[in-house]
Amino acid sequence: GAYNLGVDVALTKNISVGATGLLAKYESDEAEVDGVGLGLRSTYFFNHVFQDSWYASFDIGTLDVDGEDKDTADTASLDALTTSLKLGYMWRWTNFNIQLGLGVTNIKMDISASTSPDLKADLEDLEGITPAIDFLIGYAF
Repeated sequence: GAYNLGVDVALTKNISVGATGLLAKYESDEAEVDGVGLGLRSTYFFNHVFQDSWYASFDIGTLDVDGEDKDTADTASLDALTTSLKLGYMWRWTNFNIQLGLGVTNIKMDISASTSPDLKADLEDLEGITPAIDFLIGYAF
């Protein structure tokens, strides 16, 4: 599974900043995958921070994933840097809130795989733009 936790704090009436952490682990009889991610976020709320409001956010993050095939001992690693721009809406009920947003992410990856001659790969500076979705559930106080 993957576990993602973030904390945001208000800087002004309309701006918040936050940090996120991601820990991922998958293991089966055939393979094992471990991942760690860190991110920073800045959000502008059009009405008021952490209230019912439209928002625009900018995120930057890193991801480091390593995997191993248990049968062949082949390994692979992926390092990525992402930047995202999203627009969305936050709903708040007392202290509980939900954010839903859409945008784009630019991702830059370096991939290296395996010592096996059949699977050897070393791909640097792969870059592309993908859709981005915010679905955040939180508690504000």
